[in-house]
Amino acid sequence: MTEANGVAFLASDMCGIIGLAWPAISQYNMPVYADKALEAGNRNFAFYLHSNPTDSYMTFPGIDESVSAVSDFIFHNVIEDKYWSLDLESFGGVSLTGTKGVIDSGTSLIVGKKSQIDAILNGATVAQDCSDLDQLKNLDVVFDGVTYPLTPEQYVIQITQGT
Repeated sequence: MTEANGVAFLASDMCGIIGLAWPAISQYNMPVYADKALEAGNRNFAFYLHSNPTDSYMTFPGIDESVSAVSDFIFHNVIEDKYWSLDLESFGGVSLTGTKGVIDSGTSLIVGKKSQIDAILNGATVAQDCSDLDQLKNLDVVFDGVTYPLTPEQYVIQITQGT
């Protein structure tokens, strides 16, 4: 494929996309990239995200141990060979026991049932110019007993129009 369609790509500044999905959801039943890594016996991959996007990169298969040792990582079990689904215990203080949390390196959106998202955001509002982000709370995401905090700067999309 040589193009990507969809509203998620309109606000993206990307130079390419690589599908890391499982074969069960592959578009047009195309072979998935990870199948080649499976032949090598290693489906592990890692992203190194930096504040300067040009310094960010991905390794596949494996990790770049010159940056971090394997012992520096927290591993979670994938509970569904369809999406990269993990056991999501809670989000923003809202219990979500029995819910799958999908980790998607190509998506920077948080989606869910309206009732769950409303409870997580708990009526939070943001000024149009985002000047009041410091008034919002962090949203803790808990997978398998491990807490990952999201700051308002991380979960509020800030778009400057007309620049």
